[in-house]
Amino acid sequence: MAKKKRRKHRRPVAPPVHSAPDSAHAPPARPAAPFSTRPSSPEPPVAGEPLHEAPVFEPEPRAAPVQAPRKAPGRRRPPSRRRRRNTSRWVIAGLVIVAIIAAFVVRGVVNGRRSSTFGKLAKSADCGPVKSFSNLPRTHEQGVRISYRTSPPVGGPHDPTPLAGGVYDSPFSTDPAKRPSVYQAVHSLEHGYVIVWYKNLNADQKDALTKALSGQSKVIVVEYPDMPDKHKMALTGWGKLDYCGQPSVTVAQAFIKLYRNAPSAPEYYQPAL
Repeated sequence: MAKKKRRKHRRPVAPPVHSAPDSAHAPPARPAAPFSTRPSSPEPPVAGEPLHEAPVFEPEPRAAPVQAPRKAPGRRRPPSRRRRRNTSRWVIAGLVIVAIIAAFVVRGVVNGRRSSTFGKLAKSADCGPVKSFSNLPRTHEQGVRISYRTSPPVGGPHDPTPLAGGVYDSPFSTDPAKRPSVYQAVHSLEHGYVIVWYKNLNADQKDALTKALSGQSKVIVVEYPDMPDKHKMALTGWGKLDYCGQPSVTVAQAFIKLYRNAPSAPEYYQPAL
């Protein structure tokens, strides 16, 4: 009896997998719609395709600008010592300038009142108006005889050594080799002195004038034999001159207050001798 051949069992082979579905079982694929942020209009459904809504794409909201965190309020750093020092210097300099300006203003007002007072008093002593002279030389001349524009002099070249204030018993010499001299007296005028010159006074007039003016700072009282005309008293400061027909202590005192250490004297800031 013939033997039957045994059949070999073969493993079942899986059907090939196709990437695309069979046309008989799946609807045809549609081309993909272009990307759009706007919602597309609904299309009519295809037969055999399940209904679904088209996706809606919304624009992403803009992010808010990032702000730097605020620093917590703290105490201000105090100014440095050097800065405070510089500020103090400027403040002090400003105050000094203001004080100088105020001093000049006050001095101008006071001198204006004194000038008005002097004018009223001068008439009572037969004094004329105060004469002013400018552009007076200030050179130092020693051993040289000098001629002055006025008599008595009110300024000009002079001896290098000034005279001290006080009452002098004898007239000043015009000889440059003798002391005290007129040339020294002119130098004192440059330093802000006032000189009261007199002529032909009786004993009482002379005594009253010299006693009242003796010992005053930057005031010289001396006889002047070359007084012009019939004047008995002359009052001088640097560049200032007034003649009086009669001696008057009140007028002399008013003139001293007006022109002693006046800015019209080039070196009025010099201390009294």
